Amino acid sequence: MHVFITALLTATHAGTWGAVHGMLSHGFIAAGLFILVGALYDRFGVRLIRYYSGVVITLPMFSVFWALFLFANAGMPFLSGFPAELITIIETVDCLPMFGLSLIPGLLGAVVYAFLMLTRVLFGAAPVWSRETGAAVDLVRHEHWALSYLFFWVIYLGMNPRVVSKTLWPTININSIHDPYTCYS
Repeated sequence: MHVFITALLTATHAGTWGAVHGMLSHGFIAAGLFILVGALYDRFGVRLIRYYSGVVITLPMFSVFWALFLFANAGMPFLSGFPAELITIIETVDCLPMFGLSLIPGLLGAVVYAFLMLTRVLFGAAPVWSRETGAAVDLVRHEHWALSYLFFWVIYLGMNPRVVSKTLWPTININSIHDPYTCYS
């Protein structure tokens, strides 16, 4: 979210569009990740990451959605986070170079952490909790439908970001405080 707040500081059309698209995207991705974390907690009653490993063996459909939403959170191409992060980083580096360049290490650190957690939770050693809790139930119907709905929007907004720009462009033009194509100085 810090990327999108910084993009608002540019006060340009592209920065505002990228920030709003990113916040909308964040809403869908974060909702999916919270549903998945809640599903894990409901099944095992443990909140510590160190107790989760080898989840792909017992919860295959959960693992697919977990990987897809983490890829979307990392801003992978064709998912909704990518156009927003790309536009906001380009616009921020163009208008506020020091702020823009300072965003890159934070983004890279978040991506590295997400992929390390993904590999540990999904593909780690044999699960510690399976001996105590027995067999786990994969995603139930209502969880599957909710995650499918959210991921549809993640893909749709990533493949067709013009939907957001067509909706926002009149509002961005009206609220423009200066020349919308140059950086605020």
